[in-house]
Amino acid sequence: MPIYEFHCAACDRTFEKLSHSDVTEHPCPDCGATAAKAISIPAKGQVGAAATGAPPCAAGCGKSSGFT
Repeated sequence: MPIYEFHCAACDRTFEKLSHSDVTEHPCPDCGATAAKAISIPAKGQVGAAATGAPPCAAGCGKSSGFT
């Protein structure tokens, strides 16, 4: 189940909740008012060698592994 952001217009709080994609409203944990699902920017992540700090090509990646 993904994490979604909700924004409460009554108290101006934004919070995260595990929620199904079809849920568009959730009670605010601070004031109890109905909070709407917020549109948020996805986090920019890195995958692979750049994320781990390893060199871009580890041992053995210079040769084809069977694909030609």
